[in-house]
This record gives sequence, structure tokens and C-alpha cells, in this order.
Amino acid sequence: MALYGECVALTFKAAFPGALASAAYRLLRITGSDVVMKGPLVDVASGGHTQLLIGALRENVHAKAERVPCIVLGECKLAAGAAVAANTMVTADNEGRAIQCTSGSFAIGMALEASSVANEVIRVFVKSPPHRITY
Repeated sequence: MALYGECVALTFKAAFPGALASAAYRLLRITGSDVVMKGPLVDVASGGHTQLLIGALRENVHAKAERVPCIVLGECKLAAGAAVAANTMVTADNEGRAIQCTSGSFAIGMALEASSVANEVIRVFVKSPPHRITY
């Protein structure tokens, strides 16, 4: 069972309030900037492993929440998008779930636990900003 460890979380404005209401344990990406708040807008990383990721959504947020907590450094829980081996670098699939990196992926962290099936919640050490993996 995945548990939280020590982490650093920052609060960002949601690009589409309500869209993150059922996106707990998903990876987030920057989708633009908020000219009023002078900060980034975030959404679920729906474009896959080639996107620049910012961190992980800690838990489900209220459907009307405009600001959301995003873990940018430390141990967190993420839903796996497929089988993931422990101690491998992870990125996002098309639903913001953790999958193993391939060449060209932006790695956001390292899996601390293995997953044998999709949607299993695992512990991941997240470190933002991500770096591109090349083999």
C-alpha cells in the first residue's frame, strides 16, 4: 500500500476548474500562464510522455477548486498506467498516470514500488523539473 513520505507541494491555478476533481494521484503539466496571478496554469498530463511535467496531484480536489496542491519534490502516490518496475524512471501516459520512461520521455521521478497492473497506486519519488531521457 502506498503511503506519503516527506514532500514539497506548491499550489497552482487549475486551467480548467472541475477537471481535476477526480484526478487524484495523476501527473500534472503546465498548460499556460495566468496573467492575473502571474503564475502557471496546470492540468492533467493528457498528452503523454513528451510533455513538460510539473508534479503530482496529491488528492482529489473539490469540483469548483481553482487552486490545487501539486507535489514537486519528494515521495508521493501515483496511479500506474501499466506495469511499472521498482527503481525505474517514470513519466506520464495519456491520462497522467505513471509509466516507465522510454528514450525521449520527460522523466518526473523514480518508482519506489512496483506495479503489476494499471491504476494500482504506487509510491514515486518526484523531482521537478523533469529531465529528458536519452539512450
